[in-house]
Amino acid sequence: MRKKIEIIIVGGGTAGTIAAIQAARVGADVLLIEKNARLGGTISNAGIPYPAHFFAWGKPVVGGIGLELVSQCLLDEGRDPDDIFKNYSEQKHIAINAHIYSLIAEEALVNAGGKVLFHTMPAQVNKEKDAWTLSVCGKEGLFELESKVLIDCTGDANIVSLAGLEVIKPDKLQPASYSCRIGGYDPLKLDFEALTIAYQQALDNGELEITDASWDIENPSPIRFLQRFGMNANHILAGNGFDSVSRSDVEIAGRASVLRTFRWLKKQQGLSKLVLEELAPEAGIRETAMIRGKTTVSIDDYESGRIFDDAVCCCYYPIDRHLHSEKNSYHHLEQGTIPTIPRGALLPEGSENLIVAGRCLSSDQLANSALRVQASCMAMGQAVGALAALAVETDTEISAVPINTLRTMLERHQAIFP
Repeated sequence: MRKKIEIIIVGGGTAGTIAAIQAARVGADVLLIEKNARLGGTISNAGIPYPAHFFAWGKPVVGGIGLELVSQCLLDEGRDPDDIFKNYSEQKHIAINAHIYSLIAEEALVNAGGKVLFHTMPAQVNKEKDAWTLSVCGKEGLFELESKVLIDCTGDANIVSLAGLEVIKPDKLQPASYSCRIGGYDPLKLDFEALTIAYQQALDNGELEITDASWDIENPSPIRFLQRFGMNANHILAGNGFDSVSRSDVEIAGRASVLRTFRWLKKQQGLSKLVLEELAPEAGIRETAMIRGKTTVSIDDYESGRIFDDAVCCCYYPIDRHLHSEKNSYHHLEQGTIPTIPRGALLPEGSENLIVAGRCLSSDQLANSALRVQASCMAMGQAVGALAALAVETDTEISAVPINTLRTMLERHQAIFP
């Protein structure tokens, strides 16, 4: 028997979790589907707990539920958010405890009345009259769901693709990273010059690959990897991460890279007591696919801080495109620039009551290199959660919900609207 739910969100990462909390807090019937065992996405599962940026140019840019959860996480860690945010700059990341964040996110969703299904993935997506139907696979096998509004927060546009709508898969993708946490040494006591020479020798003899512990292919060195204790400091070149086969290739190659690097480092001077303290459950994927949206955010739109007529949130992050065959593209925006994200970039072309939030929004690759980060995904998530709830409440197609009505709801929940 098919179970009916008002709003189904697929993907419990940085965007989907916030979307579910927002929709549930205003009374919508919400089900969040997540393939892993906990919420948080790249923060908790890919080991990158740096959800920048909430502030830019001395003022808040992303607020609402994302900032609320991060602030609560800092409080639970025994840190004062006000002190941290007081000294915040657009060049600085806020570090949080990934495990605490995951617990807080789940608590917030449950307290709001939202429901979540872990260990569950979509198999088929179809449109039937005014409803979306999903065939999903849980541990017990396949079962059917139905919703008025469907939200794709997979990061890979998997739902949009399953619905038969166009997704764009660039030929040249940014590499993934596989985070770990190493310890048992003091970086201040290491001879980085000798380690860099030894790293080059290990590359020459085939013991290591150039991106195992370095982002810089012109001057490869393990310095960054060691200074960051293994967190987000390598590049994994295998696969594109869009489907299960490719994603498996990325995970296997990533874990092999970590093991190879660990074994080599342990033989180096000052690192004999090296320990692998933690390994992220999955690779951090920067880019796989983007939807063909009703609006596409270009690099000019982003860098100029264009305020779209249908803007649903603000965001901020430098242009940050990781590349393997050439130097990474990284530069800050001009002083005072605050980009916005339009609703049209979250609406797949040719769809009704289907919306995305997260890195698979409609944008060109350079703009996407900045839009993909966690705080921006949180802002998108809150906007689409509010849009979905309003569409259900007023029996309105999601693209026709008045922007002023959305703005009123978002501001009531402390989100920042352009």
